[in-house]
Amino acid sequence: MEGTFEAAAAVCPVCGSSGVRRIAALGEVPLFCNVLLRSRAEALRVTRGAIELDCCQRCGHVYNSAFDPSLLEYGSDYENALHHSPHFQAFAEDLVDRLRAFATVAEGGLVVDVGCGDGHFLELFYRRSGAPGLGFDPSLPQAKQRRAEGAVELTNSDHVGDHRLRQAQLVTCRHVLEHIESPGPFLDDLRGTLPTGTAVYFEVPNLRAILRDLSVWDLIYEHCGYFSRESLEYLFASHGFEGIEVEEAFGGQYLGLMARAGKRGAATADVAELLQEARAFAPRFADRLQRTRETFEDASGGRAVLWGAGSKGVALLNALSIGHELDCVVDLNPKKHGRFTPGTGHEVVAPESLRERSPETVWITNPLYRVEIRKSLDDLGLTADIRVL
Repeated sequence: MEGTFEAAAAVCPVCGSSGVRRIAALGEVPLFCNVLLRSRAEALRVTRGAIELDCCQRCGHVYNSAFDPSLLEYGSDYENALHHSPHFQAFAEDLVDRLRAFATVAEGGLVVDVGCGDGHFLELFYRRSGAPGLGFDPSLPQAKQRRAEGAVELTNSDHVGDHRLRQAQLVTCRHVLEHIESPGPFLDDLRGTLPTGTAVYFEVPNLRAILRDLSVWDLIYEHCGYFSRESLEYLFASHGFEGIEVEEAFGGQYLGLMARAGKRGAATADVAELLQEARAFAPRFADRLQRTRETFEDASGGRAVLWGAGSKGVALLNALSIGHELDCVVDLNPKKHGRFTPGTGHEVVAPESLRERSPETVWITNPLYRVEIRKSLDDLGLTADIRVL
């Protein structure tokens, strides 16, 4: 782990400034956290890429300047659905209700989701509002799919220029922007299609949670950009969106932006406090890794599992180079069962399998799920200790 805060030979992808400083070099990590592999051998030989985090002194954006988009190809094996969790499902339901009020989405009004994944969010929107949905995602295995009695259409074609966006009452884009190396042109394409006044909602991981709260398991190769409130507002104001409101969501782990298509505005950002946090990040991260290793090692010796085979879990396994110390990784998503974690090769199993394994310790990476996991263990008749890493 290195972090010098010296000038970096890069240009900010949000504001174009050359006033960029290196805040951390994390070494090489698996390219994908959300593509689980079919065998342990395949999981152990995954391709890796470097993470070198630079911070813009003008807008506060942090990004991986070593990112190479040609290394990533999102396909049908990509699986990051979170709705199998009752806690996350409750969050999504509340979000739908708030977005309906914000965009005044009426029954029959079209909702478009860019980067729709398996379409679950659009289906949820339809069930709660009667609004039909249209979803775009290049990782979809078929050109077109129909869901929710035909009221939701999913397609792997490009959203840019699709005339149906002009009929949308609301356009959502959740956990996509952080995967896009050049977010400005992406927003320009979207804004060029939308009529003035169209409501949009974007959701991204919260940079402040990483810098301030050391939510470091969110640092993965798939995410080439990390947005603060300041850089997110700067980006949208400078690319033709107005009435911008940004709030922390999901326990502060996300940022949610609501805005409307409008005119380009003068974008500014006060990033003095954020730059202080960025300057201090590398030594704090190194200390966090060391303390986490010690916590894990102090508890080793008994049967232990990790709950959660998503980004946070896979990032932690690789950051700490965890091997045989863990019996397996547990996940609620049935599509992940029988697969293996990139870089470390841990088998992913269903919660029910823990009855036979009888773990003494269940490690988790996200405290928001602690109550839910405790209930699952109780329902299985297990008294394992839950510990947060």
